[in-house]
Amino acid sequence: MDKLNFFTADFDYVKYLQEAEKKSRGFSRVPNLKYTKGYKQKFLCGVVLRVNEIDYYVPVTSYKQQKPDNFLITADNGHVVSSLRFNYMFPIPNGLKAVHVISDEPDRAYRALLAQELRCCIKNQAIIQRLAERTYKRVLLGKDTGLVVNSCDFRLLEEKYREYMARDFCFRTMNQPEAEEIANNWKYDGVYSFYDVSADAEDYNEFINKDMRVDKYFSCYLNDELVAWYSVEVLENGNLELGLGMKPNHNGKGFGFHFVNAIMVHAASIHRAHGFVLSVALFNQRAIRVYEKAGFVKTETFMQDTNGGNYEFLKMTKNIDK
Repeated sequence: MDKLNFFTADFDYVKYLQEAEKKSRGFSRVPNLKYTKGYKQKFLCGVVLRVNEIDYYVPVTSYKQQKPDNFLITADNGHVVSSLRFNYMFPIPNGLKAVHVISDEPDRAYRALLAQELRCCIKNQAIIQRLAERTYKRVLLGKDTGLVVNSCDFRLLEEKYREYMARDFCFRTMNQPEAEEIANNWKYDGVYSFYDVSADAEDYNEFINKDMRVDKYFSCYLNDELVAWYSVEVLENGNLELGLGMKPNHNGKGFGFHFVNAIMVHAASIHRAHGFVLSVALFNQRAIRVYEKAGFVKTETFMQDTNGGNYEFLKMTKNIDK
């Protein structure tokens, strides 16, 4: 668990979540970035916690009453000065939060207060994490209607979070020049050459044969560059089985998590599904970590003949609502 820090959140992203929640509920519990006219301007300051395999932004507020779903922050003298409101937390992509550097705060008194607040949060990090997870579960359980009404709609916001991350990716049905470019020219280094399409004759033939690809293979573009592909097949149980690959020069550079989320958004827009399933070579721990971060869980291992040998694979699944 990383040490807690204070972060600011991207204004446009927060506004996007607020508008999405207002459209669905008629109101939003996502915190405002701005006060009404006549009040001193503020920034949205909070801590980031890992909840449901997603980074959640928990706002620091001036609310000072103890409730089941907040954590009171105290200054060094023991006086309550603020609180973390877990019912107002929201999912946030990595690139849309920035560390709030306390030493850069121009107001000396406020700088000292922020430092004390952060020390309190770090000291109680385990408690804060536990309370956040507890609130998340209570809201999703839905038994306390008052809490549900006074909380962000976590499921809705996670859906919008994924859609927001997917916005920069453009998908289209794979055409023949794209298939040949990927199959013949995308070559991976070292052990990852296992993923060259040409490494297995059967996979290669399916990939470059447009009649075998039919409408289940898609090309992915980012800023007009072909950067990835994926395939999807509807299983008898209603799950979507995914296959995917990224352009070699984009591997290991942080694109994977956003790409996987974009795939799920796109695939779910085409097929109604209960969940997703994929298989990954067991040696590929880098990919496994990405899938786990995207909410997939390990279900079973199995042996499979491919690339002229017999290899161990890991099956991973993800429910559609997680």
